[in-house]
Amino acid sequence: MPSVTGEYAHPGQFLRHWVLPEGEPLGSLARRIGISRQSLSYILNERSGITSKVAEGIERELGVNKETLLAMDLAYRAQNKKKRAMRQK
Repeated sequence: MPSVTGEYAHPGQFLRHWVLPEGEPLGSLARRIGISRQSLSYILNERSGITSKVAEGIERELGVNKETLLAMDLAYRAQNKKKRAMRQK
């Protein structure tokens, strides 16, 4: 899902801006998803990617399609890999 700039957004950015329930503590949401609060924080702050297990938990608890999240993560990683390769030239 490209952003306005044409770059792919990290799934954590998407979740932070469009999906997270307002006012719910991260620890509570993380428990419902089945991960630690720190792991959820890493995802939301774009320091970690989305695994299949996490995507399933997010789909179950927040209604976001797991395949969409995994596709977003794959596109974001591929984009960053390409950027790094370009910088090394």
